[in-house]
Amino acid sequence: MQQEPTEKERFTILLEEMRGHFKLLAEGQLSIRQEMNQRFDQVDERFERLETKVDNIERIVRTNTGDISWMKKVASDHEHRVIKLETVCPKKEAL
Repeated sequence: MQQEPTEKERFTILLEEMRGHFKLLAEGQLSIRQEMNQRFDQVDERFERLETKVDNIERIVRTNTGDISWMKKVASDHEHRVIKLETVCPKKEAL
């Protein structure tokens, strides 16, 4: 007949089971941490690409804004020249 384990033996078995569960829990936590770090790295890369795109768009907008301002000035200068020419040389009436 098999003898019942003593209280000390039961606690030893329980302790070993708890250690196994803690080990699994720690491994799971480590795995989750590694996966989260990979995800954070991916998100960081995406933000860097977005920042680059936004910087390019801002540069293009600044360039175009400068070009548009220059075009408006040129158009305004031409308009003033045309007005001066019209005052010096009035249009001939159509017959």
